[in-house]
Amino acid sequence: MTIFGDGKQTRAYSHIDDVAPIIAASPRLPKVYNEVFNIGADKPYSALELAHEIAAAFGVGPKISHLDARNEVVHAFASHAKLARYFDVGTPVSLTDGLQRMARWVKKHGPMTPVVFRDIEVRKNLPPSWNT
Repeated sequence: MTIFGDGKQTRAYSHIDDVAPIIAASPRLPKVYNEVFNIGADKPYSALELAHEIAAAFGVGPKISHLDARNEVVHAFASHAKLARYFDVGTPVSLTDGLQRMARWVKKHGPMTPVVFRDIEVRKNLPPSWNT
């Protein structure tokens, strides 16, 4: 797996089962019209922690290579307190459980042919690994 920088940057990864029902329900709830919500996980994980969790879900050791750091926000996650006042958010799918579900799906379906994007309009400041 490739990680930009030292891998200490953090994100709060969300499972689709936690996000999609709220998005689907919101147009039917007049009390949330014209409101803005952060929808997602509350617990941040580093890129290195994510890599180790992915490797564990597939039952392999992590093979990590590092590229130069990107110009990015180091720590990105949000409060979901407002969301909980309007929606029954329930117990979120943990990162470990979500990755295990994903690994089972991948093992069942096998590798797929990646989509190759051509004619990217804006190449300025793209990391070299993205500009292929």
